[in-house]
Amino acid sequence: MRRSKLLCTLLLLAPSLAGCVIVNADSHTRYEGRYVGDETLAQIRAGSSQEFVTALIGEPSSRTDLSDGTSIWKWAYSKRVTSSNHVLLLFSGDSSQESQGAVYVEFGADGLARRTWRD
Repeated sequence: MRRSKLLCTLLLLAPSLAGCVIVNADSHTRYEGRYVGDETLAQIRAGSSQEFVTALIGEPSSRTDLSDGTSIWKWAYSKRVTSSNHVLLLFSGDSSQESQGAVYVEFGADGLARRTWRD
């Protein structure tokens, strides 16, 4: 009898709760290292100097000099997206997703940019 009373009460309340089930949903993105956005990367064109690139996005995480005089500069970063969801009386959960990435600029022996790319 007690169980059926509870069930009846829940069934009566269900329509009134239908529009207010989710209490809170939140998401945050955090970067570590040197993230370079697409708009900023697009400003680096073939022929840009090393000084211009450094002034625009800062010192690279690493530099690799090749035997033909080419130099590859790398800006590495990690991205963490954290989400929190809370559902009224039913569920509360957190999730986190992390990814790694980098932006590269290739300079010729003359010190001028040849190309850029992202991995």
